[in-house]
Amino acid sequence: MHHVRPRSRRSRTGSALQRILLPASLLLLAACSASLPDPTGGSDIVGFSAADAVIESSAIALTEDETSTSGTILVTTANVGTAAVGQEDASISFAQDRPGERALWARLRADSHSGDAVYLGFDGVMERVFPDTLGGYVWLLVTVVDLDAVPHRISIGTAEPNVRLDMLVVTDQTELKPEDLEAWAKTGKEPRNPTPSEPPPPSDPEPSDPRPSEPSVPSADGEFSLRGDPDFRVSNMNSGAQIWYRRLWSAIEDPRSKADSWAASDNLYTYGRHLHTHIQSLLTVFRVTGDLRLLDEVDRLAEIMRSRLSDAWRGTVDGTDGTRDGYVNWVWREGSNTYDGKDTHKLDEMKTHALIAAVAYALDVNRDLASPSGRSYGAHADFWRDYLVNDFEAKWRERERVSSGFPIMIRPDNHTYYSWMKWHYYMALLTGRSAYMGEAERMADVIWNDEIRQMSTSSGPVYFWTRGVVGEGGGVAYLEPTTYSRYVYADAVEFHLEGFHRWARSETMPAMARTFRQFVIDRDGAKSSTDWFAADIGGGVSRAGIPSDPNWGRMEIYKYETSPFAMIMPWDGTGQVAEISQDVLDRVGSLDEPRTVHLASAFVLNERLRGMEALASARP
Repeated sequence: MHHVRPRSRRSRTGSALQRILLPASLLLLAACSASLPDPTGGSDIVGFSAADAVIESSAIALTEDETSTSGTILVTTANVGTAAVGQEDASISFAQDRPGERALWARLRADSHSGDAVYLGFDGVMERVFPDTLGGYVWLLVTVVDLDAVPHRISIGTAEPNVRLDMLVVTDQTELKPEDLEAWAKTGKEPRNPTPSEPPPPSDPEPSDPRPSEPSVPSADGEFSLRGDPDFRVSNMNSGAQIWYRRLWSAIEDPRSKADSWAASDNLYTYGRHLHTHIQSLLTVFRVTGDLRLLDEVDRLAEIMRSRLSDAWRGTVDGTDGTRDGYVNWVWREGSNTYDGKDTHKLDEMKTHALIAAVAYALDVNRDLASPSGRSYGAHADFWRDYLVNDFEAKWRERERVSSGFPIMIRPDNHTYYSWMKWHYYMALLTGRSAYMGEAERMADVIWNDEIRQMSTSSGPVYFWTRGVVGEGGGVAYLEPTTYSRYVYADAVEFHLEGFHRWARSETMPAMARTFRQFVIDRDGAKSSTDWFAADIGGGVSRAGIPSDPNWGRMEIYKYETSPFAMIMPWDGTGQVAEISQDVLDRVGSLDEPRTVHLASAFVLNERLRGMEALASARP
């Protein structure tokens, strides 16, 4: 099983951390506070107290705290302002005699959200970390990296005032839990990573397969609903998921995030694309965590959108401002004499309202749960259901002169067709009307029976499709460009997690992952230093009898950063999607501080599905 770990990189202080993939080994550390459990016999878990730190700045100080484990803590001083970039203010040196994977844990305390963050890491490569509970000391996993057998240091930097740092632990046991470390700190008894039992061997040998070996990938098959988990705890996830989940929240709360401005834009184009995939990524992670804080964030953005609804055209080019039809709406604002200021752009109406239907259903199935921030899931779900039926659908039925039955209308672009299919799917769940599901199933049949073409490769089957849905009248019959297929990939993952139609089958997502890995990832074909991805899903070459249109440009890393392509990561058994995603993050900014939610969400999904797969395979 390929397990993705945060990678070592060149540090901000200029030193290099070498990535060496060797088995974890025991630590021999140069220093350890005498007040902590004394490791003997080659122990692989060693703790340091605040007294072990070399303080290099007045922004951090030593003080006593009788509620701490060691009695002495490091505290970020009250006059520290919020720091956007970590600088090393204190450090603890240590040495080890063998290379291997090491986890860094911190026991810290924060008493307010305005003073809960600190920078921690190895050798100057620091992440902004913060506990998910306030008012007491908690254990927090900081990072897991490969360290070589040379002296290293734990780096400590201030981020916000009044954060208390009690202990730091370095260990090669990468799947420990906070309770394990708390018991160890109090008793000195070493915890151990759980050792899963080996599954029994098959009674008959599997037939040989001449294709290149590809590690097993997880299957979700509709097991991940939009129902929240009131008992969710970050610390209950595996180590990789914890780290990426923290990074996801860093991206959500980043002041540079455009999500609020997107939600306030009153722009159907922005809603149907940028905000759609942003919220879709959050809901995907919500499926595999159940963290109601994510649903609260989705609802917060949706309520901003709701505040922009109005029954009038506004900002038109042709002077038709104020035109009303009795239905509240958003409008299109992308520079068109025909569409600007109006709600007549079918494509982005479909894509926007597919998002709203998904949000409404997520709120509806959690209406009985208590929102962490006091949001009204049920009331908001009721509003959106009424809006979708009595404003959006009623408006288009009137315009299209379709008083009943389906289809109401068709837009035969593949990525839009997926969105419209998704709208019908969630409307069926939201209203209980089977006619919606019948239309969703009909559209899915069109895709699988007429549009998707399968081709064999040495590593397994792959899929190709055209930009237009030819069976529904789409006239663009060339391979779908990557700028559009990113939306198809996100919807395919969503359908798989929902268990809808053939996307739910175990073989579907690995085939889509192969298509992306083999034909879209294309650093060798780059024309510049940033266009690492092909122009279409065939790699710019005709595939399965479908031509490639040479007029489309290659996709750059900056568009990949803002795209949900990486959601296919869990079904790529080779790890190449994870590798390219980490390389993109390194190139565009920082692996530790993603600028958008998409790549961090993909890594959380990857870690969660693979962690669950490992647990399932270990059961007797």
